[in-house]
Amino acid sequence: LNTGEVTNKGIETALRLNPIRTRDWDLRFGINYTHNKNFLKSLHPQTKRIGVNGSGVIFAEEGYEVNQIVVPDYARDEQGRVIVDINTGYPSRATESTRIGNTTPKHRLGVDLSLRWKDFTVSSVFEYRGGYYFASIEQGSTMDFIGSSARSAYYNRERFVFPNSSYWDESKGVYVENTNITVSDGGSGFWTNSTYNRGTNSNYVYSGDYWKWREL
Repeated sequence: LNTGEVTNKGIETALRLNPIRTRDWDLRFGINYTHNKNFLKSLHPQTKRIGVNGSGVIFAEEGYEVNQIVVPDYARDEQGRVIVDINTGYPSRATESTRIGNTTPKHRLGVDLSLRWKDFTVSSVFEYRGGYYFASIEQGSTMDFIGSSARSAYYNRERFVFPNSSYWDESKGVYVENTNITVSDGGSGFWTNSTYNRGTNSNYVYSGDYWKWREL
């Protein structure tokens, strides 16, 4: 079923060098780069956003790149710090979901290197992909719930100051950096909670950028 109009724009370039070439020695180097952007220009007149794959996390939304991750996130101040309750230290949830980014790599880079000495040759291929995100919500949430995630063990399951957080200072009328207000419960009371932690799906969205050594 076709419900919208998509534009696909990109560039692709490559460079190959052979700086050393003698009877016994041969060195070859190659690099290729691709940049791609899939943009959703319009959808059916009756909708501006539709879900993809029934995940409830990935959407095709008019005016953005295809396959956007949109998830519940924490409420933040103007500096991007998570707003916590001054009494409990627990983070607060934003009223609307946050768009994190797309799931398709914008940048693809390939590098290959080959060195020959007489009849012996060694070659390698490297790959980079970047500019995208992936979500592991079910697995990440489950690992937090059973206490097997690195996140839940980072503070030894003790009370901690929520990282990069702030609270509203009534006397000053501004948000102040939180340096000493710890969460009321650093154990299961926090990590299994569906409001402060597990239901805030932005906790389980990660950058997909990577380098890979593909061949040797």
